Amino acid sequence: MAEEEREKGTTIVAKAPPIPERDGLYTKDEFEIDTEAGTVTCPAGQEAGFDVKCIEERKGATVSFGAGVCNSCPEKDKCTTGKSGRCIRINPYEPEIQQAREYQKTEEFKDIYVKRVHVERLNSHLTRHGAREARYIGKKKVKFQFLLCGILNNIKAIMRAVAVQGAVCPS
Repeated sequence: MAEEEREKGTTIVAKAPPIPERDGLYTKDEFEIDTEAGTVTCPAGQEAGFDVKCIEERKGATVSFGAGVCNSCPEKDKCTTGKSGRCIRINPYEPEIQQAREYQKTEEFKDIYVKRVHVERLNSHLTRHGAREARYIGKKKVKFQFLLCGILNNIKAIMRAVAVQGAVCPS
C-alpha cells in the first residue's frame, strides 16, 4: 500500500484470506514463493518452477514437486501425505496477497484494524433493521429509510443501557 494513501486514511483495511491448516503439515506460507523469478522453494530446500506469465496475465498456476522429489525427501512426513508429491496453488494475485500478509503483521495494521470492529458491528445492527435494501425509490427517501434504521438502532442501544443499569442498580 502506498504511504500517502495510509496517511490520508483512504485505504480499505481488510485481512488477507487465511491459509488453510493441513493437520500439522507444512502450510503454503512456509514455502518461499518468488513470483518474479517463477520459483517455489519448499522448507527442505527443493525448488520447482512455474511460468511468470501466469501471474502477469492473472491466471494463477499450480506448482507440483512430483513424487520423485517428495518421496526421497526427509521432510515428506511433515509436508504431504500424497503419493504423487506436494502441489502448491499460486493465486493470480499472489504478490498482492503476500504483501497484505506481511502488512498484517505490523503494529500499524493492528491499530487501524481495531477501528474496523466498531464499524462492522454497527453495519450488522443496521442491516438487521432493514438497511441492506432500499425500500423506496429516490435518494431522499432512501436517506430517510437509513435515518430511521439509525434511529431504531439508537433506541435499542439506549433501551439495552437502561435495562442493564436497572438490573445493576434497582430503584
